[in-house]
Amino acid sequence: MLQIYKPNGATINLMGVPHISGDTALRPFRYLYSYKIDEGIFVYNFLTGELLLLTDEEYSTFNNKIDINSELGRSLFEKWFLVPAEHDDVNLVNQVRTLLKTVVYSNTEAPIRQFTILPTTACNARCFYCFELGRSQIDMDEKTANDVADYILRKGRKDKIRLRWFGGEPLYNSKPIDIICEKIRDAGVQYTAEIISNGYLFDDENVRKAKELWNATDIQITLDGTEEIYNRCKNFIYNDGRSAFKIVNDNIERILKAGIIVKVRMNMDSHNEEDLYKLADYLQERFGKYENFFYYVHLLFEDSSKVQLERTDIERHMMIQKFFAFEDYIYKKQNHFPTRTVKKLIQYNQCMADDPTTTSVLPDGKLGKCEHYSDTDFWGSIYDDKIDYTVIEDFKRVKYLGKQCDECNLYPVCMQLIRCAQTIPDRCDDVDKRLFYRNIDKYISSSYRIYKQNNP
Repeated sequence: MLQIYKPNGATINLMGVPHISGDTALRPFRYLYSYKIDEGIFVYNFLTGELLLLTDEEYSTFNNKIDINSELGRSLFEKWFLVPAEHDDVNLVNQVRTLLKTVVYSNTEAPIRQFTILPTTACNARCFYCFELGRSQIDMDEKTANDVADYILRKGRKDKIRLRWFGGEPLYNSKPIDIICEKIRDAGVQYTAEIISNGYLFDDENVRKAKELWNATDIQITLDGTEEIYNRCKNFIYNDGRSAFKIVNDNIERILKAGIIVKVRMNMDSHNEEDLYKLADYLQERFGKYENFFYYVHLLFEDSSKVQLERTDIERHMMIQKFFAFEDYIYKKQNHFPTRTVKKLIQYNQCMADDPTTTSVLPDGKLGKCEHYSDTDFWGSIYDDKIDYTVIEDFKRVKYLGKQCDECNLYPVCMQLIRCAQTIPDRCDDVDKRLFYRNIDKYISSSYRIYKQNNP
C-alpha cells in the first residue's frame, strides 16, 4: 500500500482516531472512490482527501472480510477507509462539514480575499446563449472606480488580494480597471488578477497593461468554433469587414508571448459539436508550443443560458456522451496540462455565492454574491456598511435530494446551491455523476504523476 496523497490535517484532527472493540465487523467507508491502473487500484477517500494505491491483492482483501488485527486492516481502519459495520457515515460527513464551516467562517469580519468586479455589464459581442440577455447595461464611471478601490483597500486583505474582472466584456470599459489597479498598487497592497474576456480588445496596449498594471496571471477566452461558426455565434457589433476569429486568435498569441496564461474555453452544444474538433486541431497546431496555453470543453446546457431548450433525459445523455468523446480527443492532443491534484478538504461551500470572503462589485457600486446576478439580489453597497443578511443566507441554501444524496459516494465533495444558475437539474443519474467522476480520474492521475516525480 502506497500513500499517494496525504489526508487533510484539519479534517483528521476533527475526526480523531477511530476506536473499535472486540470482533466488530468492518466494512469499507461509504464515501470512497476506486480507480484501476496497471500498477494496482487507487482508493480515494472523499472525506479525508487521502489517496492510496493498493495492489490487486490488497484491494481484494479490503473489499472482503478483513482482519482488524492485520497490518493492512489496522492501517485502513485508522485512516478511515474501513469503519464498523454499524457506523453512521452520513452523520460523520455532516458533522465534519458543519465544524469546518464554523471554524473557517467563524470570523464574520474577516477581510475579503477576492473581488469579482464588473467594469461594465455591456458587451461588444452578442452571443445568443448569453445569460445576461435582457439585463440592464451599465458602465462604471471614474468616480465609482475610485470609490471601489477605496472599498477594496478598506475591506480587503492587507497582504494580498485577488481581482477577477468580469462583465459584460470587462475591456469594453477598461478605464476603471486602470484606476482601481493603480490605486491598489500605490497603496502598496499586492494583488493578482484573472480576466474573463472574449479576447477581442487585447491589442498591444491592453496586453502591456494586463502584464504590467493589471497583474493578470491568467485570462479565460471563449471560442465557440472555427471561423464561420465563431463569427456567427459571437455576432460582434463591429461592421468593418474584419474576421473576429482572426483578431481574437492573434490576440491570444499576443497574450501568450507576454507570458500570461490563456485558458480557452470551448462551449459545446448541438450547434457546434462537430466543428469543435476542427477548432481543437487549429488551437493545438497554432498554440501547442506555448506552455502557458490550455484549452478545455464546457457543456453549454439550457439551464445556464436564456435559451430554454426542453431536453429529454435521452437527449441530455447523448450530449454528455459527445462531450466525453470530445474531451478524450483534446486530452490526447494537448502537450501539457495545469497541475491539478485531488481535493484535500470536503466541500463545505460551492463558490463565491456562499463564501463570505468573496464578493462581486457591480458597475454602480452595489455588492452581490454571484456574478450571474447583476440586476438583483444585492447584499450591500461600497458606500455604507449595511449588510442584508437575508440575501447572504439565501445564497447559502443547498439543494438536497434526500436519500439519493446520502447514499452517493460523492456526497462529501458534491454541493449544489439552490440559487445557482449553472447547477445540474434536480435529477441526478449515473450519466450526470460520470461528469464528476471523469474530473476525479484526472486529478488522481495528476496526483500520481507528481508522486512519481517526487519518488523516482
